[in-house]
Amino acid sequence: MIKRDENFYLFVSGIIFGIWILTMVVTEILFQSTMGNFIFGLKAIHKNGGKMDFWQPLLRHCFDLIDMWPFGLVGILTIKFTKENQRLGDIIAETIVIERNRT
Repeated sequence: MIKRDENFYLFVSGIIFGIWILTMVVTEILFQSTMGNFIFGLKAIHKNGGKMDFWQPLLRHCFDLIDMWPFGLVGILTIKFTKENQRLGDIIAETIVIERNRT
């Protein structure tokens, strides 16, 4: 069996974290959408209607694991029972997701 040291696992963890930052947070900062939201014609904005500031995409995606637990039930329930159809990450980051063509 190959013995790997802690530096290897730290490196792999850093690569995975970097990919997550690029695919979720950076794309949302640049395009107001993740790839999935873009495909479905959605974008995330600040609750007041303006563009999100730098920290809002990071904050809203820090709660992705909670929103997806178990089988997305937390996210589904918060979307269903909030006035603006927000998931937990959106509530905490003060963002909403709207259709891309809506002003």
